[in-house]
Amino acid sequence: MYLKRIVRGIGLSFLFILLGSLFGYLFRRTLAVQLSVADYGLFFSMIAFFSFFMLFIDFGLEQAATKYIVEFRLKKQWDHIRSLAASLLKFQLLCSFIFFLLFFFLSDFLAISYFHASRAATLLPLLSLLFFIAPLVTFVATLLLGFQRTTWYTALDFFRMLFLFLFILLFFSYQPDILGPVLAYAFVNLILFFFYLPYLSSFFPSLFTRS
Repeated sequence: MYLKRIVRGIGLSFLFILLGSLFGYLFRRTLAVQLSVADYGLFFSMIAFFSFFMLFIDFGLEQAATKYIVEFRLKKQWDHIRSLAASLLKFQLLCSFIFFLLFFFLSDFLAISYFHASRAATLLPLLSLLFFIAPLVTFVATLLLGFQRTTWYTALDFFRMLFLFLFILLFFSYQPDILGPVLAYAFVNLILFFFYLPYLSSFFPSLFTRS
């Protein structure tokens, strides 16, 4: 029975990885078809730029917190898990908010001096929301790993790419413009957070209430 669960978990994880890669490919292909070469290059250059600074929000805290959550869970110290997860979320939200403000107010300068595209000045403030919202998904991922829900942790990337792909299909049906993928990336983490929230509450019912 236990072996069957392991095999099923591995199979589902592998399926989610394959589907995530598929929707990631479809997302990029759709952008390549619908956007101009200049807009396509601008979008992914902004994503690459922000991805580098995302490293300074994580600090390896997700892996460290996961270790302690496993230990607290074995000891049934649910209050400790809730306190640790909340502290991690607050700290990363503070760091991400600082980056958000930094890039929000430097958007005009970066658009002209770094990206050499005046339109980026209106897109960078929106895309910088990535920083402010990213810790919400880190919070979800930490609890999933800490409670050994590895299949649904693997599914995070699949659902991210699925939401991105569906959003741009809807947006491009009205207007094929770079604003579509920018909005999708800006808010996809918020969508993932609320999508996973009921599942988090199902295996950790005291997440938001004190016992």
